[in-house]
This record gives sequence, C-alpha cells and structure tokens, in this order.
Amino acid sequence: MTTAARPTITRYDSKAPTLQYSSRDLAAHTKLKFRQTGQLTKEELENIDLKEELLKAKREHFEKIQGEQLREAGAVGEN
Repeated sequence: MTTAARPTITRYDSKAPTLQYSSRDLAAHTKLKFRQTGQLTKEELENIDLKEELLKAKREHFEKIQGEQLREAGAVGEN
C-alpha cells in the first residue's frame, strides 16, 4: 500500500483540526425496545401458572398416546 491510503486526521493545508466529523463517529442504536403487552412481560408471567400448563400438556400427550395404543390394540384384536 502507498502512504496515500492512510486516513488523514487533520487537514494538511492549515494543520488545524476540522469541524467535520464522520458518520462513524456518531452514536448509533441509542434506543432500547421494551416488551409490549402480549409479549410475556413480567406482569403477565407472574399471572401464568407455568407448572399447571406443563402438567396439562403432559396429561393431554399421554392421553393421546394411550388412545392410539388402544386403537392399535383394538385393530390387532379384530384381525
């Protein structure tokens, strides 16, 4: 690379710093997003009984499996 590829910090004609600045020097992403209602905020999570939901889902799953096994057993018994 040549020396011309290096960035210039000050202007060479006056040797004084400029008032111009790069867009890369500006602060970016300065705002935070917060959860809205319906996105499981802390208040919503406090009102939900997660253990009960888990137990209900497990119960439904095992009932579905038992129903399928009973149907299969019934189909085997019919043959």
